[in-house]
Amino acid sequence: MSSVMKVDSITKSDGTAGVHIAGNIIQTQIAYVTAWTTTTSYALVSTGLAVTITPKFNNSKVLVTVTLNGVYTQEAAHYVRFHLYKASSNLTGITTAHGQALASSSNETEYATGLSTVYLDSPATTSATTYTVYYGSSHSTSVGICNYGVGGNGSTRSSIMAQEIAQ
Repeated sequence: MSSVMKVDSITKSDGTAGVHIAGNIIQTQIAYVTAWTTTTSYALVSTGLAVTITPKFNNSKVLVTVTLNGVYTQEAAHYVRFHLYKASSNLTGITTAHGQALASSSNETEYATGLSTVYLDSPATTSATTYTVYYGSSHSTSVGICNYGVGGNGSTRSSIMAQEIAQ
């Protein structure tokens, strides 16, 4: 025998809206960048990869997942410095030494790799919260995200995802 339960909403016993179960995902927000982005700046600048989430509960955690496709440097000894920010606060950093050669001729030297990172934040707010990926060059040479795939530069996408986790 099977049972079916249909409801329009669930209200907590105290009359407030929303029942959440610890560990469950309440919501997911995601943003993408497909364009080739580049910088020669040593100072951190925005990659254009940003996501905003408005937590439904003050005690929720937010799991931020960043995936960068085709991170490149022009020289093997140089690297890209990436940092995840929440508003103006630097949350964490990730760097790449270099990846595989992407040279199209013997006198070109470019190195590319994919990077990903996760960060578990405790924003303690129900206000809109924006997470942004910044980057900079280790030696003020050209570095960036080419989103390189089978179709060439810009044929894949880098992403940032924020998921509210119930506590």
